[in-house]
Amino acid sequence: MNRLPLPDYELPGIYEIRNTRSGAVYIGSSVNIRKRIIEHEAALKRGDHDIKGMSDDYAAGDSFTVTIIKRIHTRFIKELQAQEAEEIKRRNENGEMLYNRQPILSRYT
Repeated sequence: MNRLPLPDYELPGIYEIRNTRSGAVYIGSSVNIRKRIIEHEAALKRGDHDIKGMSDDYAAGDSFTVTIIKRIHTRFIKELQAQEAEEIKRRNENGEMLYNRQPILSRYT
């Protein structure tokens, strides 16, 4: 099965996971981006990712890229969440196809 490429970055920031077939994007933030991408991949492999559309696309064999959008020098989760929300808002306003049209705050690492 396809793997998510792991960034060599274990610090806080904002990232995107992009479907190479459809162009759909997931925007996320984490205090440790590399660890969070590993968690995304595990959930996608299990088929229980928070974003059903992304999980379905992964199961169908779609490939994804991972890009660090912004490196943020903070460990404050609220600051990361605020910047993630701003990135999602900006992309929504630009009409970009997003898997997550608003931030998901249920599981935060």
